[in-house]
Amino acid sequence: MAFSKNAMAVAMGQIQQVGMGAFTMYMFVGNRLNIWSVFFLLQMGTGPFRNLMSTNTIFSRFEDPGVDLIIPKLIYVAINLVGCTFFFYKLRVMGLMPITSSDWVSLIPIRHHIDYSSGL
Repeated sequence: MAFSKNAMAVAMGQIQQVGMGAFTMYMFVGNRLNIWSVFFLLQMGTGPFRNLMSTNTIFSRFEDPGVDLIIPKLIYVAINLVGCTFFFYKLRVMGLMPITSSDWVSLIPIRHHIDYSSGL
């Protein structure tokens, strides 16, 4: 199975992008919640999702009858899934992901009592 060296270079180039995004989130975002950390987090976090949605478009220029693009595409998707995982991890660490029961308290219905009693 032959695959294009250029397609593999595009797939492996995502390591640099995800690594730089992880480094940026580590250095600039931290664990504090302010407008700049949320801005950096969203900028670095949307990249892997956009890349996952446009995988076929990115590799369409390498399509050829003798070229197998499955391995480069799988590597590309795996690297971007690591970026998505790091994004969700930072959301959890910053407290922006609703994973505890106290985050859902507002959805618990309020009980309305049918009968009332008095001490008279």
